[in-house]
Amino acid sequence: MYHFPKEYIQMEFVVACETGRMGDAQQLWSPSFDKSIINDAFQRVCYKGHLSIAQWLFEKSPELDLSSNDDDDAFKWACFNGHLSLAQWLVDKRRELNLNACAPLSGDVGSCHIALVCR
Repeated sequence: MYHFPKEYIQMEFVVACETGRMGDAQQLWSPSFDKSIINDAFQRVCYKGHLSIAQWLFEKSPELDLSSNDDDDAFKWACFNGHLSLAQWLVDKRRELNLNACAPLSGDVGSCHIALVCR
């Protein structure tokens, strides 16, 4: 059987998460993935609004960091793209996730920020 390099498997894992393919993501998952890969997958999941995959990633890697290297964050991506249920889940998990690193709510976070502020 041919073994793929770890980098290839990690890249496929991120793509599976981003495109909402939970089964593929679960099959590719490895606890030995670099933390930056898991964080990248989480950022992309929040950008695309895949709540179930975000919850699964959190279960698998509770030390997720909500802020990415390029000064964006999962909460902002969820809000900016109108993923209210995902943004609400992130707010509910704020004590367990690194919400302190997230940019504060402002007018540029998109269509769901008013609903979250009024919550």
